[in-house]
Amino acid sequence: MWYATLVGGLLIMSESKSYSNSTLESTAFLIAQIAILSSLVAFLKILTIPMPIPLGSIDASSVLIFAIAILYGPSFATPVICIGQFVGLLYLTALLGFPAVFIPGIVAVRGAEAFIVGKLRHKNGNSGKWEIFAMIIGVLWETGAFVLADTYLFGPGFGVIVAFTIIDAIWIIPAIGCIAALRRIFEAKYFDDYFGFADNEQLKKKLLYPSLVAIIISWILIILAPLAGILL
Repeated sequence: MWYATLVGGLLIMSESKSYSNSTLESTAFLIAQIAILSSLVAFLKILTIPMPIPLGSIDASSVLIFAIAILYGPSFATPVICIGQFVGLLYLTALLGFPAVFIPGIVAVRGAEAFIVGKLRHKNGNSGKWEIFAMIIGVLWETGAFVLADTYLFGPGFGVIVAFTIIDAIWIIPAIGCIAALRRIFEAKYFDDYFGFADNEQLKKKLLYPSLVAIIISWILIILAPLAGILL
């Protein structure tokens, strides 16, 4: 299924230059891109290398977190990453028996990471350095947030172990290559401008704000999980 989604997405994107602005800005086109990209995020999340509980796993979905956040900005990237990570980890939880608290955990941390990276990108001036800076801050946030959450949920020993999440910095390099390749293909620096999503208030109201609410609720669930005894 994933490769059918990918092929369909590439066909839509490759034909986008022949569409009118009204088509590019349409709700259907927006939803199609969200579905395509969140499916790819979920697929990379599913291709995970299991680690000892509660460390969870290591996966390449960070490449898409960085690339989508830089190219599309926070309003688009945040819901895409929340949906993709949720679906991917839900599958892994059912298949591999990961603790259920990992599901709100991944939304709370990586959804917020996409928002942070997207917010910190700098469209003017020396944007390349700002983009790398944004991705570095994203990794630091991800590591710190996972350490904080796992220390609270499982104890300080696991907090120390999960500090190795900092290794996700290795995905910055392929993300830079992915961003450069996509920019060359579509001859556009920022896709939120190219597809008419920039400063789209409807996008924020319908997608970004509910995603931020979901992230907040996820953090609340993390806090309440040990009190309710529902880690597993």
